[in-house]
Amino acid sequence: RVGRRAAALLEATAGTLGLLAAFDAHSPSYGDPEGGHARFLERTAEGLLLCVDAMDGTGDAPSGGGGGRASRALTTSLRRIQALDHRLLRDGLPRVISFACARLDRGREGGRCKEARSLLAEAATTYRELRQVGHFLRSARGACAVGRGEGRFVRDLLGCGDVAESLSVAYRICPSGQIGELWKFFDGWIADSSSRKSGEGEGPPRLKDEKTELSFAVRMFVLFIRNLRVDQQNATELRGLCERTARTGAAALLGEVRGDGPLGEGVVAQCGFDLCGWLVDLHARSCFWTDSADVGGANSSFLLTREGGDGGKDSGVLSYLRSIAESTVSSEAYRKWKASWTSIFWQTNADQCLLPELPDIGVPMALRGSLQRLALHRVQQLHSAIYYANLREHERRASDDLEDDRSAGERLANEARTLVDFSLCVACSHLGERSRRRDEADGGSPESLWSPLAQTLRIWAKYCDPIHAELLLTWFFSALCPGRDGARPTPSLRLEEAAALTLARDASFYDVQEVTPSLARVGVQFALRNFLDNVELTGESVAQESNGLMVSSMEAAEKGSPKLTINHDLGPASMALSFLASAPVEFLLCNGNLSLLDRVVGLDVLSSRVIKHELDANNPVDPQLLKIIFSSRSLVANILPKALLSGPDFNAPVLANLIPHLSEGFSGIAYDESVRVATCDAVVEYFSMCIDYHGKEASLVQNLFTQMKTCTGSAKTEFVPNALLIRSVIRQMNILDRHRSLSKRNIPTNSSPYDSCISFVQHVQKHLQNTTLQHISKAGCSQELSKVAATALLLASEILSFLGNVTVTMPTIMSKDQIEAARQNVRKVVELADPLKDPVYNLEFNNAWGYFLSSMAAVPEYLLSSVAPSSVFEKVLESSATSFRGGLDSMLLDAAFCSLIRNADCEQLSKVTVQLLGEKANDGTKYDSAFIVKVFHLLMTSGNSPEQHKFISGKCKTFLLVSMDLLRGRQFTRKQFVSNIKLFSSTMTTLISKKDLLLLSGREVAMILCEMNPLFHYCAGAGDDVDGDVSIFKSCCSVLESFIAHYPKQLYGCPSPLFSLLLALLSNTLRSNHGLSQKALEYSKVCELLIPHKDIFRKHVVGLILGYIQALNEGMTPATNNKLKPSIFAMLDMCSDFETRQINAMIDVPSKTLFAPVFKSYQKYYQYHGQA
Repeated sequence: RVGRRAAALLEATAGTLGLLAAFDAHSPSYGDPEGGHARFLERTAEGLLLCVDAMDGTGDAPSGGGGGRASRALTTSLRRIQALDHRLLRDGLPRVISFACARLDRGREGGRCKEARSLLAEAATTYRELRQVGHFLRSARGACAVGRGEGRFVRDLLGCGDVAESLSVAYRICPSGQIGELWKFFDGWIADSSSRKSGEGEGPPRLKDEKTELSFAVRMFVLFIRNLRVDQQNATELRGLCERTARTGAAALLGEVRGDGPLGEGVVAQCGFDLCGWLVDLHARSCFWTDSADVGGANSSFLLTREGGDGGKDSGVLSYLRSIAESTVSSEAYRKWKASWTSIFWQTNADQCLLPELPDIGVPMALRGSLQRLALHRVQQLHSAIYYANLREHERRASDDLEDDRSAGERLANEARTLVDFSLCVACSHLGERSRRRDEADGGSPESLWSPLAQTLRIWAKYCDPIHAELLLTWFFSALCPGRDGARPTPSLRLEEAAALTLARDASFYDVQEVTPSLARVGVQFALRNFLDNVELTGESVAQESNGLMVSSMEAAEKGSPKLTINHDLGPASMALSFLASAPVEFLLCNGNLSLLDRVVGLDVLSSRVIKHELDANNPVDPQLLKIIFSSRSLVANILPKALLSGPDFNAPVLANLIPHLSEGFSGIAYDESVRVATCDAVVEYFSMCIDYHGKEASLVQNLFTQMKTCTGSAKTEFVPNALLIRSVIRQMNILDRHRSLSKRNIPTNSSPYDSCISFVQHVQKHLQNTTLQHISKAGCSQELSKVAATALLLASEILSFLGNVTVTMPTIMSKDQIEAARQNVRKVVELADPLKDPVYNLEFNNAWGYFLSSMAAVPEYLLSSVAPSSVFEKVLESSATSFRGGLDSMLLDAAFCSLIRNADCEQLSKVTVQLLGEKANDGTKYDSAFIVKVFHLLMTSGNSPEQHKFISGKCKTFLLVSMDLLRGRQFTRKQFVSNIKLFSSTMTTLISKKDLLLLSGREVAMILCEMNPLFHYCAGAGDDVDGDVSIFKSCCSVLESFIAHYPKQLYGCPSPLFSLLLALLSNTLRSNHGLSQKALEYSKVCELLIPHKDIFRKHVVGLILGYIQALNEGMTPATNNKLKPSIFAMLDMCSDFETRQINAMIDVPSKTLFAPVFKSYQKYYQYHGQA
């Protein structure tokens, strides 16, 4: 037993070894003439190994409370002494591995398990880097002998992910010369273990347990085979090694393989099948590189036959697999199971016992997993062989053997189809959690039967039938969307959930053409079955069609009031629909979309009625129901653009009643934002589909508007939800009208959608005009009424914008009275919809008002003819100023203003400038300086006629003086000041580039530079605002760059303000602790722009370089120095020999020492040494 004293001694040893490693006090490369250090560490290692033997012999049970501490300290000591010198534990590595693996499973304490994992991982990594992975493997085999009484280490060593990863990397980079040696080691290990299990040779009998040395050896061998890289140099050797092992190691594991089954049983047969599977995989990869005329034949015949001792030939393991698969697939029981399984599955709860039983395949339950994996490896091998057969067929197309080649390729393809059929049949025993648990309880395989299928999908899918794709997708959704279950999930279930999630995230999964066409159908059916299992429906049971789909929209509409069951679980249905709604929509392009749409709408109708029942019963609504409705309507929006309609489909009931179905119960859930958006998206896609098919069936648009008129009638009582649907349709009309998509005509009737659209818009205006205006007039009374008013204003925006665009583009389509009525409605809305003074409290209404102005300004001549231009500009400026003062700068209002300016004359521009600058309030100017500068910037960018440019040019100097006020920021808050500087920068950059508006003189350029200089004195006191400081710096650099690009000659006359500002920028950069990279980058841009003007500015650069040298003297961090070097190099490039000598004369000796490396770097990396 381990006492506290021994534990304390081991902890002290671990601490001392940690100090040695931390301070690098010992290294094998250090000189140790007497060898004292090495001998001391060798004795320490021997003592630790004796402790390992003692603990393995006595266990960890504490005596006096020191066992757990001692085990952890011993593990730490072993890890640290191995890090000091791996040779100290080289001979005792088997005992160390056995000790560490035992602690992985025993320790309840996380620290002990973590230390043991680290010890094993570091040992594997060390011998991998030394290219001595063979020693680690021999030590692992030796650990079997050390811990043969405890088989748990077999699982724990390979369960340690870091060890497996290190070994995998070692195998991938293994030199070709070591492959044969390692392969021989594994062959010998398996042969010795097989002889012990059969009682031959020396050694104790084999444990009849899954965790045996034989199983461990095979799993280690499989890890080796999986990670071997095959290339042209080692392919022939690996092919021969595979064939040799198939005759020796695999045969020893499986025994004589005959028609009645293998002689090997249990875990031994599992190991044999697994090993054969990976040998098949490696053999196929090797045959790809082998330069042989009969590669395909050699590949397909591998493991089919095996030479007996008498020279005859017995059936090989793959022959046994093929016979099992053929007998299973060709049986009458299998054909009946295959024909009825899916239809019964969709009608039955998967966790019940009503599914048809799988046909007996004549293989023990425990061997089915390994046999399935062997079948999938064989399919991959056949896929390669079929490729070569097809290649030979192409090369020998004119040969007499063409028919034989075709029959050979077809024969291999038939075998692949049979094995795929067999693999899916085996996997179906694990479809459904209860069936899986029942199978495992009856002695079945506890491993996953679906994960191998998911991993090899792209290969076997080429040989599958539609039923196979449906089986896989059924498992996919069952694993991806598990339900609530009180039982703890098994390891195989967790593995399958991870495999399904990996498939869902893999983009190549959606490219498998044999599977993805059924993805949406199976997913919707899975969600429907889960939903119907959790609700109670009145009336008859739901009928099912032959294609496995049920619950059409009409059937759902005829149902009574469904309600949830007591212990309902809608999570799987919600997750399945969410996945389909967010998956790539390309796979939805198929002829069955209309039937799929019918079922999705039916599920949506049932969900809406369940919500209505819950609300009527005053019960809380399950959040999963809202997710189902959101996902189903998003899926409808994805399906409709991909629908391929023919003649009979135009009158389908689901299309004739789609709007009523979607709007049913919508008012009760309208204020769930996600559902509201998804519903509007679905209606918009339905409208777009009707417009697209108008050339084939003109009645689709008319039917849509007939359905929409029900929303118009309901809007008087339930305004918001119906107004949202109507607005979404009219908004799409506006978008299509802008792109001229509504003007295409139906050939038989010579009609376009314009007539129906205008009729519908006028119908909406007639019935909802008064209601809309009433709601708009109540804006500002309360927050709730303001939200309703915002919806009403958005609806009015779409209606009036559409009518305005029609009036301008097609004036003959409406009468004069209709045009005048539309203009009168515009005036009423403008009079009622004043922007509210509290932009934050009434944000939605103010945003709606901005949207109204921008949508109407899209047709400026219509707006200006409906409302007085002065009133329009005043409204726009007032609204923009209100939002600007609230810090909510509106892009929509800016767009409206720019659109109006482009169509304004000089008189209207004069009124705008007078309104900005001429009107005085009691406290000064009506608008603050920042807003005036913003409007000036919009005027400069939006003016497009010579008359407008001439007028704006006359006002530029006035606006320039107003812009200077933004630089005097004492009266502003820090946030306002930073925003003003950014606005000033963008305005000045635009003004500098537009010389046709204002040609700046040298005096004005100097004034602007002088006004920017004090900014950095003001910034010095705001060290906490790093982002603001960087923003001001970049804004000033932007203005400087514009000046250098457009006004270089004016800068020649004012170098003092220019270089004073450059010195301020440099000083600010030197003081910066944050944002240094951005500032240095901007400063270097400015310096590089000065290089073409070096003849004028070179004598002024000396002061900047001296400032940099002074900062070097005072102490500059290496990071700052490295960031500033591009700028300093650009300055030095401007200097001639005279300036260089001047700098040298003006600095002292210490400064010269510091600056010399910088100057040498400039000469080496930056200075141009060629000839101009």
